[in-house]
Amino acid sequence: MRTGRGVRVRKLFGEHVLRILRARSLVDNSLLIKRRGDFLVIPLAGEVEREELRRLGVEADLVVEEFEEATRIPSPFENLKGILSEDDLEIIPRSYDVIGDVCILQLPRALYDRRRIIGEAFLKSMKNIRIVLNKTEPLSGEHRVGGYEVLAGEGGTETIYREHGCVFKLDVSKVFFTPRLSAERIRVASLVKPGEVVCDLFAGIGPFSIIIAKKNPSVRVHACDINPHAYQYLVENVRLNKVEDRVKAYLGDSRELSVRDLKNVGDRIIMNLPMSSEMYLDAARNALKKQGGVVHLHVFLGKNMDPVEKYASIEESFRKLDCETRLLSSRRIREVAPFKYHWGFDIEVKPKSG
Repeated sequence: MRTGRGVRVRKLFGEHVLRILRARSLVDNSLLIKRRGDFLVIPLAGEVEREELRRLGVEADLVVEEFEEATRIPSPFENLKGILSEDDLEIIPRSYDVIGDVCILQLPRALYDRRRIIGEAFLKSMKNIRIVLNKTEPLSGEHRVGGYEVLAGEGGTETIYREHGCVFKLDVSKVFFTPRLSAERIRVASLVKPGEVVCDLFAGIGPFSIIIAKKNPSVRVHACDINPHAYQYLVENVRLNKVEDRVKAYLGDSRELSVRDLKNVGDRIIMNLPMSSEMYLDAARNALKKQGGVVHLHVFLGKNMDPVEKYASIEESFRKLDCETRLLSSRRIREVAPFKYHWGFDIEVKPKSG
């Protein structure tokens, strides 16, 4: 046994918090995670302060615990000591994504001639990883897909990812997906009331839709996406999770669907397209029931952008669509780049006319 500092978090959010901490090398892998009732205590590496956890979107208690020691596997950075210079080690990103058995890095150009060595080090130190990718192009286009190259490992870019008791099949090179919305997905699912109808206007492979349907058997979900690859995986994931009776998938533009298949059907609208969701507020209005409902709107905010001012802008846009609004809550979901944030607004929206 060894005494150390840890993060105490509810099991419900354990996957999400572990993913955040591991992506930043903040988990002490020499110690075992402790399970205590409905909580996990995750051992921390180094001096992590509460403010840093909050900045990462982790709301949890810092505690001191007795942890059992684990069989230790060297970290990628330890494997690279003596191979790369100290300057190179300093600029390797501490943040990366693990989706199923795929690890995704985003290396700076200064490391490109050493990227294969770095990829092999990550593959060697992460026991459940089959392939390591480097993100070479940012997300772009209406399908929100980036560019990738293989650094180490074998096999394709299709994988199976698990979250909150659900399973998702996807190809990271063909669809948009981020594990960093895990806590937001379960949060929204917990807000959905029995018997509601949910419209997920930018569903992708279906994480919001399927988690909601899995946790709420009486709910009906309409899930839309314009990317044919995402739609194919959405349909398959609905089948894999056995929610065919609760989730209906649509291929197409959400604005067009909102005036046809989804007209006035939704109690709750999910708009997880932060780069351009505000351009689709008319689709949300169309899809809402005549008496209105709740819109979960995701946007990007820059360093100097006040969330209060952003909501005022959203409110004005809905007013032009002849809707009354009331802000229920708002939160910073994650940092997507230095001083650029993914922000969520929960808004009650009531159309004045049908």
